[in-house]
Amino acid sequence: MSKCFQFVDEEKRAIDPTILTSNDGPSVNQVQLSRKHIVAAVDHSVERLRTFIDVLQIHRMGLDVPPEEIMKVVDGVSESG
Repeated sequence: MSKCFQFVDEEKRAIDPTILTSNDGPSVNQVQLSRKHIVAAVDHSVERLRTFIDVLQIHRMGLDVPPEEIMKVVDGVSESG
């Protein structure tokens, strides 16, 4: 299995990257970048780790939330400790 979550088969055509970055399907609520989802993800990580987090990584930008709004939330999370 490749790191792209797809089996590598040289006989098949290339994987369409839009399929891997789609905001549709059963995981749609896991990739949204609204304030609610970012804060919930941070809270869940802190609870699971039982400590603080050093790095908050956004794996892919959402198409439905402006980058400025995302950065305001990330800044707010950082400022709140």
